[in-house]
Amino acid sequence: MSASPSTSTGQAGSFVFPPFYSFPPFFTRQPVESTYAKQRSLWLDLIRSFCQHHSLPTLNLHAYQSSSSSSASSTASSTSTQQRNNTSNNAAVKGSSDESRLVNQLFRNDAINRCLSLDFIRTLLTDLANDSYGVWSDPSRNIFYITPSKRLDEWASIIWEWMDGQGLIGPASSIMTLYEMQNADHMQDAPFHSLSEPLLFHALRRLEAQGKCAIMAAPILSESGIKFIG
Repeated sequence: MSASPSTSTGQAGSFVFPPFYSFPPFFTRQPVESTYAKQRSLWLDLIRSFCQHHSLPTLNLHAYQSSSSSSASSTASSTSTQQRNNTSNNAAVKGSSDESRLVNQLFRNDAINRCLSLDFIRTLLTDLANDSYGVWSDPSRNIFYITPSKRLDEWASIIWEWMDGQGLIGPASSIMTLYEMQNADHMQDAPFHSLSEPLLFHALRRLEAQGKCAIMAAPILSESGIKFIG
């Protein structure tokens, strides 16, 4: 008998999880490579769909560590890792309670007593980063900025086309900061306005690699300067 579809609720309404979310082996990395390839693909699609539905820009694993470590539904492999991290990370929980709740809804299915291990989550999110759907905040890999609908390469093209259409590219163009790109009055209608600073910065890095802009990185990310060269 098939399980009833699981749901997640938030500001965007109910998200219906696919049937395989109620299949226990889905939460353990499969040892057979061909099976894992399918499992990986299903998880990556689910993560992107879930984040897109809930407009969730950040996956904060600090929250997942602290709440999952005390859960009786954790698998044996994830429990030991989460308990080790609970003490050190409990005080470091960041982000809103709603985002924390959504992260746990995504990676843990209490109805079948299963959750992903942190190692598996980090592997999947690193795969998303390699596919240009997001970036890690730092080497600790506890906070992931995700762009579920478009790759960073696509955002780079969107940024370039919009800036060119506004006449903001070329030798006479001014240097602007990352903060200005997101907050200046004339940038409010830009299609990339809603991108988080880390994602915007990494999209610009792609333009820099193409020789289309120069980035003057600053210790505070928002103060980094950008000049579009053309």
